[in-house]
Amino acid sequence: MSSSQLNSDLNHEILSRVSLCMLGRCRLVNKEWNQITHEPNVVSLHSSRTGTLRGYLISSSRRKDTAPVTFEPTMCTPSKNHRGDTFSPGFVQTVGGRSVTVEASHMGIVLCLRDGPRKHHRVPQYLICKPSTGQWAVIPNPRTRSETMLFSLAVLRSEPTLRFKILRVSRNRQTCANYVHSSFRCEVFNSDLWEWRRLKDIRLPVDYFGLCIGDGVIVSGNSYAHTKYPDGIFAFDMLNDTWEVMWLPFGELGQFEQVELVKIEGRLGIVRQGWDMNVLEIWVMEDRCNKVWRQRRKDLTVEDDPGAVKDSYFGRTTLWPEKILRFCSDLEPVDFGPAH
Repeated sequence: MSSSQLNSDLNHEILSRVSLCMLGRCRLVNKEWNQITHEPNVVSLHSSRTGTLRGYLISSSRRKDTAPVTFEPTMCTPSKNHRGDTFSPGFVQTVGGRSVTVEASHMGIVLCLRDGPRKHHRVPQYLICKPSTGQWAVIPNPRTRSETMLFSLAVLRSEPTLRFKILRVSRNRQTCANYVHSSFRCEVFNSDLWEWRRLKDIRLPVDYFGLCIGDGVIVSGNSYAHTKYPDGIFAFDMLNDTWEVMWLPFGELGQFEQVELVKIEGRLGIVRQGWDMNVLEIWVMEDRCNKVWRQRRKDLTVEDDPGAVKDSYFGRTTLWPEKILRFCSDLEPVDFGPAH
C-alpha cells in the first residue's frame, strides 16, 4: 500500500468519526477534506458511527386528522442512534401540548410557530427547538401583522453556547396599500440580545413587480432564496445583516422552467428543470465575491434537494407537502445562553 493511499484511508477514518460540529470545521482545512466529507459513503459511515440524524422535516397538511410534521430520513440515516432509541418527530408536532408548524431549520435547530393561548389563538408563539434532544425555548414575537414571505435560520455557533440569527422578510403593509411592490419589511432576531431588530426596508429595483421567495438555503453564513419577476437570487449575509440581489447565471427562465436552490459540496447550487421536471442543468457558485458560476455534471450528489423529496413523498402519501426543511442533527444538548 502506497503512502498516499494510506493517508487517504486515514483521512476517511478520521473524518467519519468526528462530531457533527467538528465536521464543519474540518471542511475548512483544505479542498481534499471538504470533498471527502461530502462523499456518500463517508456521510453514511459518519451517521452510523456518531448517531447523526439526517433527513427532512416535512409539513404535509394543516388538517387536524393528519400529522402536521413528519420526518423523512435519508438513505444514510441509521434506523437507531448510538443510544439505541429511534428518532421520532413527535416532539416537533406538539410542544407544550399545542401543535406547531416548522418554518426554518439549520444544524439541528428548528424555528417553530406554536398555536397561541385560546383567547389569542390568531397570534402564534415563536419557539426555537432542538428536536433530537427535546429542548425548546420561547423567543419574542416580531410584528406579526405583516404577511411573512421568508424565514431563514442560521446557526453561527453551537458551543459553548448556541448563537443563531433568524431572518424574517414580510410585506410592507404601507406600500402594499399603495400598490407599490418594491419595499419589504426586514427583521432579524439575534440570540445574543434575545430580541428582534428591524433593519432598513428592502427596496428592490423598479422592474421588480414583487418578491416571491421560498425557503432560504444557508451556505457559509449567507441565506439564499429564489426571487421571481424577474428571476434572480436574494442573498442575505446573516453575519453582517446586509443583502443584495444576484442574477441567475443563465439569464431568464423559460415559460415552463423552474429552479431549485440547493447545496452542493458546501457551495450554493442551482438545479434547473424543464416542464417535465427533468434536470436540464446544474450550476455551482465557485466564487461568491466575483459571482463566478460554473456548470457542472448532472450526476452530482445534491445535499439539499427538496424537489426530489417532494416528488417521493407525494407519490407515497398523496399529500402535497407545504414545506420541506433539511434536518441534520447530533444528540448533544445545547445551551441557549444567559439571554434566554
